[in-house]
Amino acid sequence: MSNWFIGWPLEAAALDAILAAPPRGVRVLAPEDRHVTLAFLGPVGEARAGAAFDALDVASLRPLEVTLGGVVLMGHPRRGTALAAELERGRDGTEAAIGALREAPIAAAGARAEARPPYAHATLARIAQRASPTERRAALRWAAALPTRGLGATLAAIALFGPAEHPGPARYRAVRVTALAPAPS
Repeated sequence: MSNWFIGWPLEAAALDAILAAPPRGVRVLAPEDRHVTLAFLGPVGEARAGAAFDALDVASLRPLEVTLGGVVLMGHPRRGTALAAELERGRDGTEAAIGALREAPIAAAGARAEARPPYAHATLARIAQRASPTERRAALRWAAALPTRGLGATLAAIALFGPAEHPGPARYRAVRVTALAPAPS
């Protein structure tokens, strides 16, 4: 069974050009896969994932204008595979929303509660599990040199993501998407 999660789709068209030439052993995520996770649900199935999305207090969310920071390796320094851009501007608000809102959908899905503090980031690429040490070093140099710092992005919707229905570059699909309403004036 594949993983499900709730997140903000990342709207940053300039990333396509920035990520266009990864080194060997790096897979760049398809534009439709790029997101900032609000709640990771895991392999819960579509019905439980839908219940999780229904439990989310979407009315309390507003669109966020954010900027990306540098790209860092997530996870263990020698075994981690995710290369993610940290959020700079908008990080505090995004992490506050994650902390305030993730428990209800995780509980509704019957998923494992999250013990880690919120961490606003967007995974952009992955290093292959079987990358050689040389490929891994090249991947980390490439990631550190990516000109993502200060790149503007919009988090204007919240979506329930599940596995892609067909093989292709996208690994996930947005099963349900809700546009976020601006704050009342």
